[in-house]
Amino acid sequence: MRNNLKQTTLFMVIALVCSLCLSSVAAAQTVTGTIKGTITDVNDAIVVGASVEIVNTETGLKRNLTSNEDGSFIARFYRSDATGWQ
Repeated sequence: MRNNLKQTTLFMVIALVCSLCLSSVAAAQTVTGTIKGTITDVNDAIVVGASVEIVNTETGLKRNLTSNEDGSFIARFYRSDATGWQ
């Protein structure tokens, strides 16, 4: 009985350590930044399907987006690519 309790406790400790290690890996894909906006014309009417280009000034990489049915767009960035965009 006592040996079974030790095995169960050891298993729980190992499971806890593994879950803590894996949670840090999952955190690497968390959103770290967002660029969002709404496209309107000179009369403040929304523009559906407008092309939006954002550029990372540090790397030259570009991301192209299209405004949705309410004229808005959103770009989410992850830890690996969150800096230098405008």
